[in-house]
Amino acid sequence: EGAYDYLTKPVDPDYLTHLIEKIVQQRDLLKENVLLKKTIQELYMTDQIIGESPEMLKVFELMKAVAPTDTPVLIKGESGTGKELLARAIHSQSTRRFFPFINLNCVALSEELLESELYGHEKGALAEALYPRKGKLEMADGGTLFLDEPAVLSIKAQTVLQRAIETKQFSRVGSQEIIKVDFRLISATSKDLEILVKEETFRKDLYYQLNVFSISVPPLRQRGSDIPLLANYFLSDLTKGTNKPITGFSAEALKLIEKYDWPGNVQELKNAIERAVVISQGPLINSLELSLPIVPEIPPDEFSLEATEKAHILRVLEWMKWDKEKTARALKIDEDTLQSKIEKYGLRK
Repeated sequence: EGAYDYLTKPVDPDYLTHLIEKIVQQRDLLKENVLLKKTIQELYMTDQIIGESPEMLKVFELMKAVAPTDTPVLIKGESGTGKELLARAIHSQSTRRFFPFINLNCVALSEELLESELYGHEKGALAEALYPRKGKLEMADGGTLFLDEPAVLSIKAQTVLQRAIETKQFSRVGSQEIIKVDFRLISATSKDLEILVKEETFRKDLYYQLNVFSISVPPLRQRGSDIPLLANYFLSDLTKGTNKPITGFSAEALKLIEKYDWPGNVQELKNAIERAVVISQGPLINSLELSLPIVPEIPPDEFSLEATEKAHILRVLEWMKWDKEKTARALKIDEDTLQSKIEKYGLRK
């Protein structure tokens, strides 16, 4: 049965007390070990990439295949599709997962700062260099270097970057000491690098270094079946730690979420739900709280005044939490008129 120890009669109370203390310590250590293992798993195994659509299942399949290798990966996709999240997932499932994941945000880099950002610098090497500083390459040693939007770099900056990736050795600015590094390269872009190569605004050799294995993340509008799944995930995550009794979305709000084309993709969806959580009083988030353009729920050949009135009354009812007195006041009609329209259009909570 898993006995820790045994006692012989007669039982010595002092020994019994000492034994129980040891058992409690052992139990606490076991609990701490289980908690530690769980924490490590949460840190290194990404579960925030949500999707069940065929398009996302293909992404997961490619991610699973390339993650255990050291092959450079280029992640393609529109802004807001979760490219960095996918890069972190690849890192978390690789043999380098216990080493750093270093993000080099190319959009934020100027040519003047690129070499210092990549290689680091010694004290006094630059006007503002009051202390020695490690660069991104040195920090990524043993782990993963993530290049975010390298297409924005100038040809000169691309040359610096290409040399650093190819040799994996460098000297800090202001030093002659050669530093060798070992890192896995993952890049992400919302631009078509092949077109930029043809236009000669992106170096061909750098493109080939980045694009050894590519994964395309589909925009949200092409994976419609994942939208309700993502919406409910974000709602559950964003309501944690709040006292708001929000349990879901109204039927009209869910329809709006599914019909909207989400040009900002997953990030826009998350932001919209976060705003709604802030202003909603629950229990259901309604369509007005989402602050999205209203997508017509009727075919174009049925844009009648009655259909428009029905949709408008339903939206205001939901906004007012089906308080008919407040709804009638907002619509500037009396409650009897409102009730007759509710019955006429068959509106239900």
